[in-house]
Amino acid sequence: MESMKARILVVDDVLANRKLAGKILAGEYEVDSVKSGEEALDFFTRKIPDLVLLDIHMEGIDGFEVLERMKAVPETAQIPVIFLTADDDHEVETQGFRMGAMDFITKPFIATVMLQRVRRTVELSRLRKHLRAEVAEQTQQIQQISLQLIHVLVNTIEARDKSMKGHASRVADYAWMIAQRLGTPAEQREGIYYTGLLHNIGRIAIPDELLNKKGKLNGVDREVLEQSTVIGGEILKSVTELPHLWEGAKYHHEKYDGTGYPDGLKGEAIPKTARIIAMACSYDSLKSGDENLSKEQLKAAVEAERGKRFDPEIVDVMLQLIDEEKD
Repeated sequence: MESMKARILVVDDVLANRKLAGKILAGEYEVDSVKSGEEALDFFTRKIPDLVLLDIHMEGIDGFEVLERMKAVPETAQIPVIFLTADDDHEVETQGFRMGAMDFITKPFIATVMLQRVRRTVELSRLRKHLRAEVAEQTQQIQQISLQLIHVLVNTIEARDKSMKGHASRVADYAWMIAQRLGTPAEQREGIYYTGLLHNIGRIAIPDELLNKKGKLNGVDREVLEQSTVIGGEILKSVTELPHLWEGAKYHHEKYDGTGYPDGLKGEAIPKTARIIAMACSYDSLKSGDENLSKEQLKAAVEAERGKRFDPEIVDVMLQLIDEEKD
């Protein structure tokens, strides 16, 4: 990539300026030119240059508006721009830099000055691209390691309670699908997925004899078990990168009608992440239970808790997913 010539687009309404800029730059760069802001914007739909030399004063769309429109579109927002101007006006320069211009080249062009400023800008732009790529790669590696550690933690929790084997992964998948149907942005869906994996993390503090106890739990046992949601919330509060993670762990046993625990929250006072996890968790328990319920029975069980245990909007989504789920 470094050996490839950078592509430069010259935008100027004066033909002589376009020809001179092309002559100065042609030895080192691939040069295209257009005579208006409108043509520049059309050019971007076909090619993405490495640098734009942009005249400020043009009829129709001027240089400032072209830059503003470039910044508003992801495909062109990162293209460096050097303004071309005959103005000797500090206010114009200030406005240009404020809008994101990299530099200015004054008219009439001086070949050595134009070459040096273009070279510096192209090199700086390439360095920025390398840095962004490096940061993205490092971020991806950190995310992969984090996800592996989460799965190790989930496996540790499930190893203590054989009845929960695979539950966290299934809850995470269901929660992600529910969030997607609700129109939740991708970044938030990722957080909801992680919440699904870790929603039972508080059970790590529950004694083995209670987790594996046979038969009906007494009042004291149930109080201890219910405290696991509070413990889970406290554990996950320190994960600042995913600020809603702890809410799903703490509140996924709250009920829409206010009869759940630990705080008896009602309706939309229950964080949305927790409402989604509650549905995903309950559905997996229904489907994975010993009763081997049919689709119609699963749908009936979910519908029966509309407005009681579950958010009605999330019930609608879950019923759709059950209908579409393959046997």
